[in-house]
Amino acid sequence: CVILGYIVGRGKRTAFGAGALLVGVYDKEHDEFVSVSRIGTGLSDDEWRSIKEKAHGLEMTHKPARVRSIIEPSVWVKPEIVIEVLADEITRSPMHTAGMQLEVQDSTLTEKQTGYALRFPRLVTFRDKDKRPEDATTVKELIDMFEQQGAKEKSKKK
Repeated sequence: CVILGYIVGRGKRTAFGAGALLVGVYDKEHDEFVSVSRIGTGLSDDEWRSIKEKAHGLEMTHKPARVRSIIEPSVWVKPEIVIEVLADEITRSPMHTAGMQLEVQDSTLTEKQTGYALRFPRLVTFRDKDKRPEDATTVKELIDMFEQQGAKEKSKKK
């Protein structure tokens, strides 16, 4: 995944400056990054502190041009930090734009159906040293994984 922004923390995480990450995958067809999850687990205290360091110079006051997200983080980040994420499953989501179909009506672009999201995601490691943002999982790969996950469930029931 690619970090799209972060949400300022509450409680103990206030001191870190970040309490959750908004992450996305790459939509190759539209050459943009689309949201797929918020991550609030999997990081040590030191890693939470390092988020602001890693994002230094990449923070933006507005949504980056190549990002499509309904969710507004506290701080937008240029989509350059690649992370490895582990999740329990992929679900459909009305809040995330990964795989969400777009429709143009009266010159206005609107989302047409639900997207996809990661369920119970956790950050495993930072990969921005060996992966470019465009090397992140694509929307097509995400949908393929979602469909394979459904096929496994069907075979269990037989």
